Amino acid sequence: MFCILVSMILGFVSCQDEEESIKFYYAESGNYPEKEVSQISAPLGYFTVTIKGGSGIYSVISDNPEVLTAEIEDNILKITAYQIGVANLKISDSNLSSVLYLTINESIRYMAIQYIGSIVEIEGGNAEMEETIQNEIKSTIEEDVSYTLHTEKRSEGNSEGYLYLYKRNSDKIKGNFKLEQTKEYFCLNINYEDGRDDIIRLEKGDAMIGFCKDFLDEYKLKYPELKFIKVEGYIWLNEITGG
Repeated sequence: MFCILVSMILGFVSCQDEEESIKFYYAESGNYPEKEVSQISAPLGYFTVTIKGGSGIYSVISDNPEVLTAEIEDNILKITAYQIGVANLKISDSNLSSVLYLTINESIRYMAIQYIGSIVEIEGGNAEMEETIQNEIKSTIEEDVSYTLHTEKRSEGNSEGYLYLYKRNSDKIKGNFKLEQTKEYFCLNINYEDGRDDIIRLEKGDAMIGFCKDFLDEYKLKYPELKFIKVEGYIWLNEITGG
């Protein structure tokens, strides 16, 4: 009888501890329900985790704030991941604490290139040559089929990592990129492994025009006898869903 009573008491205490412990619930995407987790592998960026148990009044500490930081609103843990790596989050209330283990991976975006148009201005005017160069720019841009951007680090609207450019009937070309944002524009700076550089810029407020690629220096070298004022090609980068 005594053994049964002790077992009942220990079982009650165990169940009570389990109910009072701090637990974490996470959904890998909007298509999946939340499930209980103790560790998470997630891509760079922003995501949330639901906290249950304990008193409901929590605090959080990251042991690697360069990789990620977090804040709590009600029972929602809001996590911002800045770069690939690992970090632990300790969540505590007045009596309990629990640790969430996280691994942050690169995020990948698939971007299709869509040609919009071009502008070529030559000093003194030369309609035939301007049309020729516009056709050359269109052909050049339409050879570039898509990008995959592998982001490894981000902060305050800026990001960096590596990418692949996929061209028609050609091997993919690898490069490093930095996406920078200022008050005036978004700018994608690319350094390809074959030594080429590329700059794709979007002036804020000009979303209908699209991203601009400046060909001025290239065509000054190609046609030194012409005095170019402007040589620009315009593209749009459409994010491909499901990638």
